[in-house]
Amino acid sequence: MENSLKNDFNLNFYIRYVLAFGLLFMGIDKFVVLNPLFEFTGEAEVLYKALERAGFILPFIGCVEIIAGSLLIRKNTTPLGLVILLPFSISTVLFHLFLAPSQILPAFFLFTLNTILIYRDRAIFSPIYRSITDGEDEVKESIAKINWIKKTY
Repeated sequence: MENSLKNDFNLNFYIRYVLAFGLLFMGIDKFVVLNPLFEFTGEAEVLYKALERAGFILPFIGCVEIIAGSLLIRKNTTPLGLVILLPFSISTVLFHLFLAPSQILPAFFLFTLNTILIYRDRAIFSPIYRSITDGEDEVKESIAKINWIKKTY
């Protein structure tokens, strides 16, 4: 039993660090071209060039990647890094799915690692779901009170 917990910890550790250092590399690459990873063609190239010409979007994305990667390095800040990363990883998959399908594998890898870590840390996120369901009861009570007030007056 103890050995499986140790292996479970090691898997989380390795996934976290692969994702963190990949994000740090991609984020720094937005500022200093270390390795031109992708050459886009067609509509993907048009969109990417427009993002480059805007002058602030790619550096912003780079900052988000660096922040999320930095948060993933420390275990206690990993959940925040995962939450920050989730919309980015979804939009990356969608970009590649619709505009550059031949290059979707790294984007899918990013999304998969993000999803695996969120799933493995689901106990940390469970209070969010509980508060949402608790809120439903409060909303129902408020609606009942409003309806009662309408009937009374």
